[in-house]
Amino acid sequence: MQNVKNIFQLDYGEYERLSSYLKLEIKEEIFNILNKKLLLFSRYKNFSRLDIFIKKIKKNIINIYYLDFFIKFFFKKSILRYQLNLILALHESDYDNFQIILKNRNIYIVFYELLMFVFVLISFPIWFLIIIFLNIFRLL
Repeated sequence: MQNVKNIFQLDYGEYERLSSYLKLEIKEEIFNILNKKLLLFSRYKNFSRLDIFIKKIKKNIINIYYLDFFIKFFFKKSILRYQLNLILALHESDYDNFQIILKNRNIYIVFYELLMFVFVLISFPIWFLIIIFLNIFRLL
């Protein structure tokens, strides 16, 4: 069970990086609720080799951009997709965070996100080959 718990749950650093990627305010109470929900989810969902592979990848801001693209379009049932969606849902249900979400949306942000999407779309194959290479040689 410990192995399953490690795959599904996030440590605080991962939560901070995923929340920062989503441009959300980090709150410990949301982190605690998140891990409780992930633990419940782990009782009903089996993880795949892809989930283990994704878990090994360091969650820095660059990798999160690529992973989000990868799982959003190709592996919608990934644990990371569920974690990102759950983080977003929990933050949206918090009044303060919801106000931040509303305040941070403007035309510049939309334009920036569109540029990032195009960049990730074009450079994704190179990033993916690097990640596979690092995994083969256990450098992740």
